[in-house]
Amino acid sequence: MWHFYLGGPLTLVQISPQGEMKKIILGSNVKNDQCLQYVVPAGHWFGAYPNTETEYSFVGCTVHQVLILLILKWEKETSF
Repeated sequence: MWHFYLGGPLTLVQISPQGEMKKIILGSNVKNDQCLQYVVPAGHWFGAYPNTETEYSFVGCTVHQVLILLILKWEKETSF
């Protein structure tokens, strides 16, 4: 879950397992379709970048423990 706290808007990009891309704007202007919080669905890749007029964005991202356990399992099974 992404949380917007302060600053200017930030664009969150998510890509589904089928390769479909969606952009969500995190920001404080909810009347302009910006989100204060957003949950990325399970199995989606995500990233973020500041919008062009944004000097800074203060955001947080909470990752559920199941994902962390899956990553640890993958690291254990994968040797480089």
